[in-house]
Amino acid sequence: MIFSLNLFMVIAKFNTHEKISNNQLFISYSHQDKNEAYLITNFLGGKNIRFWYDYVLKENPGIEWKKEIERNIRFSEIFIILLSEFSIKSSAVREEYRLAKKFERKIIPIILNEDLNAENINSTNNEEYSKIIKEHFPDIYKNQYIEKYRTGYDLIEFQSSLLAMVEKLTGVQIQESVGLVPIYNIQKTIIGFTTRPFLHFIPQAYHKTIIAILVAPVMQDKGIIDPTKRKIIVQVKPKKRKRRSGSLAFFGGHNEINESYTDTAIRELSEEINIPEEEITKQPLIRIGREGEFSWTAEDKEFSRYNYEFSTLYVYHLANRPYFFQETIGPKILPVFTIQITLDELFNIYNNSTTIGSFIKDNSIEIPENIQKNMGDFTDPLRFSDDIVRLFGYPENITQKNGQSFSEDLQKRREKYEKRWKAAIFDAIQNPHHLSNPDCKLIL
Repeated sequence: MIFSLNLFMVIAKFNTHEKISNNQLFISYSHQDKNEAYLITNFLGGKNIRFWYDYVLKENPGIEWKKEIERNIRFSEIFIILLSEFSIKSSAVREEYRLAKKFERKIIPIILNEDLNAENINSTNNEEYSKIIKEHFPDIYKNQYIEKYRTGYDLIEFQSSLLAMVEKLTGVQIQESVGLVPIYNIQKTIIGFTTRPFLHFIPQAYHKTIIAILVAPVMQDKGIIDPTKRKIIVQVKPKKRKRRSGSLAFFGGHNEINESYTDTAIRELSEEINIPEEEITKQPLIRIGREGEFSWTAEDKEFSRYNYEFSTLYVYHLANRPYFFQETIGPKILPVFTIQITLDELFNIYNNSTTIGSFIKDNSIEIPENIQKNMGDFTDPLRFSDDIVRLFGYPENITQKNGQSFSEDLQKRREKYEKRWKAAIFDAIQNPHHLSNPDCKLIL
């Protein structure tokens, strides 16, 4: 698997002997080390670095991949190679290293296994590796290299070392960070940064999120709004993969660099409701419980691809029910279909609905045909995002499906919802300016 990253978009024509100046990186590694490669590419991508990787080859089978790889190495100023017990035995990686040497590219070895460091490679216990290195990767230790195995899960140290080396070799200082998400250990200490699509590649790394329960006036017949009646707004999420049907979800998102929980809530609400941030701050935003109290450790990925979270729950009041909600997915901004119901109605749907068809029929919900189609077949199970699961806890159908060990956690969450969160959320919904519940705090 190979990645090519463009630090800056500069078009250059050259022959094989020309020096280049477009600061492009080429990353060579074994498929079995793909998670290590993802950590590198998504970190650099978060530094406003555009990258290319081999899905282009997979989605365009007509491409002559050998020529494409050689072309990208020729375009590259820096060649990064991940050294592992798998990559040194890969014929593809060996050939890529040969080409990098041929085109005189600057090489950064990243050593993933201690047996492959410069000190150990010539030991009597490493005769096999030593022979491979001498034959297929000559002079590799003459380059400045990073021993990633020494940093372990200290991603900040590794990422800083890599960035410093790239800046040194390219002569370009990389300053901007775009959409980077801090990741934490269980003690809530930052251990590195990544981007949202790759959070689930980092084992047992927590990140901060916010969950926002939106509340809006009820719209009566003929478009008349009744300000005395307010219900929550729930997203109807489309299916993301063939085997995963659509789901119901609250609003929310991930904490980014230098953001407080409140900053994240304001930014995410602005993005999803399509209202400027200065307008968001004019309406009541109420925090439920303490910051980070809705922590989440889900061993079962049926519920969440982001399995370790420190989350904060908010209730946000809209002056009017917006006509347009949106979600940013990659470069696309997509409209989001929503329904307006009471918290009790959502609770009943959560406990009783088993299929998309029964959800639509039993609750007399009018969902456009194209939205229904995107959710899945009527016989598909109705799913719920982990934000709803962690709030409501124990649903019978999930418990039976996923086993006793996880149901114990869900049972505790159900008890906490019944005894604590339900009263707090109802107070936040009904009395935003005259809160009486100790778990409610008016932030805006």
